[in-house]
Amino acid sequence: MSARLALLVACLLPVSVGAEEKMTPEEEVHKELRALRARMTDAFNKRDLDSLLKDVHPKVVVTWQNGERSRGHKGIRDYYARMMEGPNKTVDAVDTKTEVDDLTVLHGDRNGVAFGTMEQHFKLTDGTEFDLKSWWTADVVKEGDGWKLAAFHVSADLFNNPILGMVSRRVGWVAGGGGVVVGILLGIVGATYLRRKKDAAAAGGAK
Repeated sequence: MSARLALLVACLLPVSVGAEEKMTPEEEVHKELRALRARMTDAFNKRDLDSLLKDVHPKVVVTWQNGERSRGHKGIRDYYARMMEGPNKTVDAVDTKTEVDDLTVLHGDRNGVAFGTMEQHFKLTDGTEFDLKSWWTADVVKEGDGWKLAAFHVSADLFNNPILGMVSRRVGWVAGGGGVVVGILLGIVGATYLRRKKDAAAAGGAK
């Protein structure tokens, strides 16, 4: 290495180190929270529930898109098992991507409220596939040296979502099918009535 290059490296290195050391305590918190979100999203997509729950507070409260509520690690495990495991599961596969709308709102140095959006692709056990956008709010607390998810609420648009569209189409199909059935039944009843009336008239004329 030439003397000039060595001098240049020596001048730049302290600047880089100094810039890293100048990160404020609040910036450190946001860095830790971004890492928390990345770990949890990765664990969920890999269906690694054990790793996921390492970042979840034992007294967590979660409200899901379908309105169900889970409390504690056991509640989450029970919900997950019912929805995504076993012969009677509803969801065959789901891929999730989360985004934050803004920096976590910090309340002191051990509590914060994060919020953002969630994009998910679902594949149900009946073969149905759809994309769902949801909005989420999370409460995070710091215990010891690490942050934990203490509460999580996620919801979708009640009036405009793919599930509502599927339900509407199925209801329309059922209603349409029901109309056909009713029409056929009315036709049969009408034809029977007319035939009987015709037979009665013929019998009267024969007298």
